[in-house]
Amino acid sequence: MLYTLPTPERIVAQILGALDPSGGVAHFLCEDYGAVFAHPTAEGLDHERFWREGPCALFPEPHIGRKIHTIAARCARELGLRAMVRTMQLPVSTSPPAVPLALSESETRETLARVFETWVDYAPLVGSSTAVTAAQARAHLTDISRACRDPEGHVLWLCTVCEVTLNGAL
Repeated sequence: MLYTLPTPERIVAQILGALDPSGGVAHFLCEDYGAVFAHPTAEGLDHERFWREGPCALFPEPHIGRKIHTIAARCARELGLRAMVRTMQLPVSTSPPAVPLALSESETRETLARVFETWVDYAPLVGSSTAVTAAQARAHLTDISRACRDPEGHVLWLCTVCEVTLNGAL
């Protein structure tokens, strides 16, 4: 939930500071609300604009996934800790991954579709707090959910996994 905080580096520093400096490990799974892509989309719906002017405008750090590596490395250094910081993008996608997962493609599509359908409940908040109306938010989230269920469609949401391994003091 780091994207909801105006100063996520304070929480990251507290977590790293609580670890054993000679081998503690922290993992951060960071969403990026600017990294949701869907196709095909309904005529006239600009999903990039929706994310930029809607959900991304709600949170202090909607792109925390793009920043977590730097934040974690900086926090460790400022705490006087040697750290190995590794990040990878975790694609949450309707397409079958290179490494098979426990869910079938149809189960993955349905699960992801339901996530976006659940977010429709946030449409009034988006509508009251951003340049995107509640009706527009509902339309976009419903359209993304539809693309999830389309056997020829594709939805991709990039999340970042950041691992910080401490290995002593500087």
